[in-house]
Amino acid sequence: MALSIQSYVLDEKHLFDYMGLRIYISRRDREPLVFYGHVENCEKLSKIIVHLDNGLFKGYEMARIDGLPALDEKDQQKLMDIIDYNLNDIIKYWIDFFVYHKDVPFQKILKPIQNNNS
Repeated sequence: MALSIQSYVLDEKHLFDYMGLRIYISRRDREPLVFYGHVENCEKLSKIIVHLDNGLFKGYEMARIDGLPALDEKDQQKLMDIIDYNLNDIIKYWIDFFVYHKDVPFQKILKPIQNNNS
């Protein structure tokens, strides 16, 4: 039986809504700096892992979730863009949420992020 997105993301902490892409932290996840993205009304989900080495950013890793199809390339790129653009806040939110058990804000981003790599 395939998993459904709604059962997978139920009661998770949403951080951003970026042009229809929702980015969140899983309360069940115990792996550090893992963030998830899915598009509303779509049964696709991807996760992105932020890698640090001695506190310095080393890169991202896009990973699949067993039993669920991955986001399309366009949505994966949007996920990477929002993580990259808000990296400092996202790392702080992860620490606040998992280490200090604080509530973290939700942001709806309405304007496109300018990708400096273009």
